[in-house]
Amino acid sequence: MEYGLQLARIVGSHVLWGPAVFWPLSSFAVAFVWTWLAGRRSAAAAPRAEEHWSEVARWAQGRRSAVVMTGVSVGTLAGVLAYCACSPLGPLGSVITIASVVAAVVGTRLAFRRRYPVLVPERTRGERLASLALGPGTLYYWALTPLLWVPFVSGRFDAQTWGVVVVAVAFHFAWAFVALRLWGRLGLVRAAPPELEERWKAMARARGVDLRGVRVWRVPWANAFALPVGREIAVTERLLELLDPEQLDGVILHELTHLGEPRGALLVRVAYPLLPLLFLLLPAALGSFGWLGLVLVLGTIVVATKAFGRFTRQAEVHADEGAHGDESSLPYAAALLALHRDRLIPAVMRAKASGSHPELYDRLLAAGFTPDFPRPQPPPRTSVLGPWVLLVMCFSAGFGVLRAGIASAVTPDDIGAAAWCVTPPPDELIRLDLVTDSPAARALAQLGMQHAPTAWNYRARAWGLTASGRCEEARALVADYNGASGSATHVAVDLPSEEVLTRCTPVDEWE
Repeated sequence: MEYGLQLARIVGSHVLWGPAVFWPLSSFAVAFVWTWLAGRRSAAAAPRAEEHWSEVARWAQGRRSAVVMTGVSVGTLAGVLAYCACSPLGPLGSVITIASVVAAVVGTRLAFRRRYPVLVPERTRGERLASLALGPGTLYYWALTPLLWVPFVSGRFDAQTWGVVVVAVAFHFAWAFVALRLWGRLGLVRAAPPELEERWKAMARARGVDLRGVRVWRVPWANAFALPVGREIAVTERLLELLDPEQLDGVILHELTHLGEPRGALLVRVAYPLLPLLFLLLPAALGSFGWLGLVLVLGTIVVATKAFGRFTRQAEVHADEGAHGDESSLPYAAALLALHRDRLIPAVMRAKASGSHPELYDRLLAAGFTPDFPRPQPPPRTSVLGPWVLLVMCFSAGFGVLRAGIASAVTPDDIGAAAWCVTPPPDELIRLDLVTDSPAARALAQLGMQHAPTAWNYRARAWGLTASGRCEEARALVADYNGASGSATHVAVDLPSEEVLTRCTPVDEWE
């Protein structure tokens, strides 16, 4: 950040706030336009109202998958390019990176809501806030934490990297305990009706399960969750509206089975959300071990994710069996059917995309419930390779133009114009045209040497000063580098010799 402040004093304050405006706004605009245009054809091909809900759900799942892939693609590219463009700004560059990723996600989500309003149950600002609090803020915040912390790790396994990892883990567990209390104070979560909570606690005692409380999330979509660490169950308001008492009891029996899982399963559920924090070690692994480190970190994440997927699928099958009592099997099946129909979740998914839960159609048959519709086909495949490649090409071309502008900047005015989008690194400042009496140019070159005092930059700067007639400055720079010959980073470079410096003609003696 110190470099950015010093650069702003010379070039202008827009060095700081220009990229902070340009990159998030550009990311938002690209994400919105791309999502809107990509959904034009599929919106026109939406199923008719009279079609069976299972067919509508197939179409809806394809749209949701496509928008997720678009958001991930644009968000990732926006974050990478923003970080590369603004990294010389230090912590501010990290903030711009995170803001650009968030802006891309917001743009994608807004375009999706405008393009497919029927697939977005949230209608009010309060419902949208509650959905964000439940999803990214509670259930999936652990998947987003690397975005917050990875800009602050170094490229080595040093105290800074391990310190950031420790802080990230501490924040992870602290947020897990604070989040629900915070949402409760904001009115996004409330206690369950006393009669329901007492009935469900009695069911828990009959099964030997410790149920300490039931919370109701004020969101407009139906679901229920077991919170094993707090020994609680969370249901949504929409679920209470959608199901009758017998169906609700079947769903609660399913969640109580999760609460009754052995301690080993609880440890797996607690440990898995820490897995994304391995991304914090990626820069250090890549810097220390090269591509092998990259493969080790990413390979560990992939293997652990697949193993956890198998674990959760088996746990869901076991929980379904726990809900298949003599009096709860058919009501539980009816509850699953109503939940999927209400949220337009397909009855059959593709094998690789079915996630942690078994297929609805198979779950209904296992509960002794025969669906009144034939087994549907899984949702169509959503191909994002072509759009993703096109996005990469567009972003790369744009970034190449920006970087070329910085590399060709030879005056402070050029640098000031380019700095609206891209922050010039210190190495670029050292290559400024020195045949000038501009105080700004000399100040920029001096700033570059101050923040990038490498051997090769000493060489480039010293020869540039000599060629431009800045003889005394060149002599001082050579003496400064030779004076540090005992340092560990000192290497032999081809600096101007004393003979060359003696023949140097000062600029004020040029004819």
